[in-house]
Amino acid sequence: MKVSVLGLILFRASSTLSSTPDDESNGVSHDQYSECKTKCKEYFDTSLDKKLCEPALNLLPRPGVFKSCVLGRIRAFDHVCVPSCLGETLPEPDSYEQCKSEAKKARPNNHLPWCRRGYDFTFKEMSELMSIKGDDISHRELC
Repeated sequence: MKVSVLGLILFRASSTLSSTPDDESNGVSHDQYSECKTKCKEYFDTSLDKKLCEPALNLLPRPGVFKSCVLGRIRAFDHVCVPSCLGETLPEPDSYEQCKSEAKKARPNNHLPWCRRGYDFTFKEMSELMSIKGDDISHRELC
């Protein structure tokens, strides 16, 4: 069961990271955007672990709470990685807005707090990583 959950999550993450820019008038070419998406996906696949969410596997309903936590991590990663790679300003973190669909899940509802925990932790972690490595990560490692 754990393998299929992780497979679903990675499939969902790759589809999340495959969208195209809404507007090329911001000075970012499609090639730059595609390259950043590719590098972010590689970073996601190799470096973003699920250990933060493992305690959620012990909560009911299983594995739903775990998936909610990982969903929060995926959404935060998507909000930080590509904008940082492109040199854009980061959006304001809003874990409630990103996770509010999880509030409608079955009772006992542990989904929303775990989704928000995953989002908040990952947004902070990735923001710090990007600020520490700055141009180094955005232009050499990611792009």
